[in-house]
Amino acid sequence: MKTLKPKALFVISFILISCSTLLAQTGNSWFIWPEGLGFSNQLEYSYNIDKETEILENWLNLDYSKGIFSAGLRFEVFQPNDPDPSISRGKNKFAEIDYKYIRADIGDRTEGLDIIAGNYYSLFGRGMILKSYEDRAIRVDNNLVGLKVTGKYAGFV
Repeated sequence: MKTLKPKALFVISFILISCSTLLAQTGNSWFIWPEGLGFSNQLEYSYNIDKETEILENWLNLDYSKGIFSAGLRFEVFQPNDPDPSISRGKNKFAEIDYKYIRADIGDRTEGLDIIAGNYYSLFGRGMILKSYEDRAIRVDNNLVGLKVTGKYAGFV
């Protein structure tokens, strides 16, 4: 496995920090994001001293919203993959679009419908019957895939 040298890590870090200040929201910015577009990236790099391996984890989120509609996806990369064979399935690298959705929020905050198609998280009651969540520290992501319809009814007696 090819390793990154400290100088290369410094250059990559410098570029990422510079890009965040260049593309920040200022009045005289030469680059303006399209309205409704959201982008975030979380990159974690670590080095295991005992096994002498580099570990790279990256989560890229891309969201877009227009009116009552919104859509998004999350691209995940892990290298090396989790050592647990039930999770890694024998692969050294892992990269896929793991979370995608389209959503329509009809009505206002007190009355209407919220419809989600794709991946979503949900909690029923206190979570004894249904609790889907994500915990990146232990690489657990048990999101649900399907259609979720939530009714908002303020005047219901």
